[in-house]
Amino acid sequence: MTQQARSRRRFPNPAPREFIAAVRLEDGRRELYRIPAVRDAEEARRVVLDQLFAVVSVVVTPRH
Repeated sequence: MTQQARSRRRFPNPAPREFIAAVRLEDGRRELYRIPAVRDAEEARRVVLDQLFAVVSVVVTPRH
């Protein structure tokens, strides 16, 4: 396969996906959030941290 054919098959920007975030807050509450239309788990994590305050931990996983 030529280099040109290989480069055509790569997808540099993955399609937007939906993720689920499990969040623990400082006051002890735990919440689940759906994060639609993000490209990867790191972007989903940034969305959660930008929107919520007093976050202790965040776990992000793709929604199937």
